[in-house]
Amino acid sequence: MITFIEMRRFKRFEAGKIEVSRSGTTLLAGPNNSGKSTLLHALAVWSFCVFVLRRGKGDEAILTEFSGQGYGISDDDFNPINLPDLKHLWYGLKTQIPGEEGYSLSIRVDWEHPVDGTHYLTISLSLTNDRLFIRANETTLTNCDALPEIVYLPPVAGLDAKEPFATPALRRAMLGRGLAGSVLRNVLFDLRQDNEKKRAELKEGKSKISNADLKALRDTDPWERLQATLRRTFGFEIVVADYDETYHTTLQAFTQPVEYDDTSKRYRNAGAKRDLMVEGAGALQWICVYAYAVNPDTDILLLDEPDAHLHSSLQGVLIDALEELIEINGKQVLVATHSREVLLGAPLEKIISFEKVKPKYLSSEADRVRMFSGLGEVYDPFIDRVRKTKRVVFVENNSDLRALKAIAATLGRSLPKLEAYPTTESHKDRRKFFQKLEKGIPGIRALSFRDRDGAPLNTVCEKTLRDKSDGHGLSNFASRTSRRREIENYALVPACIARTLGLETADIRTWWEEVLFLPWSEAPPADATPIMEGEYKEALTTRLKEAGKSMDDLWAQMTPEDIHDDLKILVSQLENL
Repeated sequence: MITFIEMRRFKRFEAGKIEVSRSGTTLLAGPNNSGKSTLLHALAVWSFCVFVLRRGKGDEAILTEFSGQGYGISDDDFNPINLPDLKHLWYGLKTQIPGEEGYSLSIRVDWEHPVDGTHYLTISLSLTNDRLFIRANETTLTNCDALPEIVYLPPVAGLDAKEPFATPALRRAMLGRGLAGSVLRNVLFDLRQDNEKKRAELKEGKSKISNADLKALRDTDPWERLQATLRRTFGFEIVVADYDETYHTTLQAFTQPVEYDDTSKRYRNAGAKRDLMVEGAGALQWICVYAYAVNPDTDILLLDEPDAHLHSSLQGVLIDALEELIEINGKQVLVATHSREVLLGAPLEKIISFEKVKPKYLSSEADRVRMFSGLGEVYDPFIDRVRKTKRVVFVENNSDLRALKAIAATLGRSLPKLEAYPTTESHKDRRKFFQKLEKGIPGIRALSFRDRDGAPLNTVCEKTLRDKSDGHGLSNFASRTSRRREIENYALVPACIARTLGLETADIRTWWEEVLFLPWSEAPPADATPIMEGEYKEALTTRLKEAGKSMDDLWAQMTPEDIHDDLKILVSQLENL
């Protein structure tokens, strides 16, 4: 799969080298005219030029031993992308550089092949009298087996009521002109034909396909996966009419509404089928993208704003569907997008930001905030996550929530999705912030948890841990305070500490008595004053650190018997938040 793309004097890049992830999905994000589409165009042009050289001068034209001349084509034959004229391929529309030879534009692609290893190939271009000359400059190729198959797919357009059977050349031309819809029925026809051949092979010599073979086919076959995704997402499947080249002049494809029958455990027809072109633009966009994504001949798929026609609720779903597909077939997908939904939900390591500086992958949430600012949007990661979960837990630091999650896991309790807000502020100040959130996020609920520190014990309700000092009438905001001075005081269980350190319980007695100054007992200590009021956090964390352990390790080692009732009460309240 592709690892680097280096461009010299190509469209928006006078010079630039961009690293991309070797597999999976990479999202290209940035404002208009920032270079996202330029990167996709560079790969599409590179792939087209490789094809032209191989067809015009033979495979040897792109191999290491070749020393011949380049190959020329007319502007009418150039079709990987749509341009008013060929000079628009060049940076600043300047096709010649004084003092340099004619091949003034170059695109180098580095990639890794699963069998043949690492390779690169540089394609150079020259324009003379409206004729484009192409040659391979530098390469590691000794054969063509390692070449990646690249498909560039702009937003779906060009779908018409009549679609003839298209040659491979015509299909490439339509894609290059941004008319992917013009050959969509052809792609669907090919996928269905391949599926029928596989079914015939599996049935050969049998009355029917075995259940095991049928399951394997449905799990792996491109046509079967496309149909399954469309049923699940849109409630219809594709029906492609038979085609006889001696009789038919056009290909026909329809959408057939279906619904799942619980009795038969199968999908049944649920309405009249309709011609493909009358479906909404979003559904057509999805079909087009997914049809090319499942195509076994595609190694690398270039998608230019595939979410352009999709409702926001389906934009992220499309990327998730592609990710699921990629896990199975190992394709590489580069997606230029402006979708807020897609960019918010994607991991940082999958997003390349095209800003004024060199395009590169995001490395922090601060990078994501800056990226959205460049897109003209205000983005606060915490606010956006809260909009989704509508559940907030205020804690003094993230380690407190990790402790509560570990305790919940030990107790076999399932916590809802919670967004943590670490702050040392009082319950009152947290509540003021919560009320501001509530104005913009209806239905939000929160639990605020604090250490008691030096506050009097009688300010905390023994049965609910409610902080009596924070009186308010909000039903969706709970103020809770630990009865022990700090949450770490609940971890003072000798057997659990010894277990975490890899020792016998008796082995920590000296440390317990001489460092913590606590009376020795192998059982969890009762709520005596020293346990309730003492400051043990530093001594405890130091002892763990000396053994290469942490508080997270200690909480994870707790058994249900080690867990104090206060923590059980708190976990129960979080579970019901």
